[in-house]
Amino acid sequence: FYIKEKNGEEALRVLIKGASTNRDLYTMVRLGMIYQYQKQYDAAEATYIEIIRESPGYSLAHYRLAQLYCGQKQYKKALEEFFLTIKLEPGKTVSVYEQCETMAERILEQGDKELALHVYRSILEHDPTHIGVRKKIDQLTSMPKN
Repeated sequence: FYIKEKNGEEALRVLIKGASTNRDLYTMVRLGMIYQYQKQYDAAEATYIEIIRESPGYSLAHYRLAQLYCGQKQYKKALEEFFLTIKLEPGKTVSVYEQCETMAERILEQGDKELALHVYRSILEHDPTHIGVRKKIDQLTSMPKN
């Protein structure tokens, strides 16, 4: 409710109280999301890492941590967490690949062709049938060097 009403501080207060008494994984992930919303990135990261330490197989925590890293331009860490998400929950494959492709596009916009190629190649390594990514790699590798 508080998140929908854009009352992040109240949502954070309620979730911190709930997380201190009820340590279920989803409540903890929501707590991390509120920290993220409040731009308390270190607290969000610590929350997701704590969840992962307690339940390494909980894919949602890896996914949220990947999104946090992506937003912080820690792309290699984001990529690692995205692929852990796929390993833990293969049903998320399409949305994770889309996030990785978006991340590669952002990296390209920032001028780091080699890192973008690394992201695309990592996607292709996990899914050799991904034609769109293969075409993107071909485009980037045929571009003249600056």
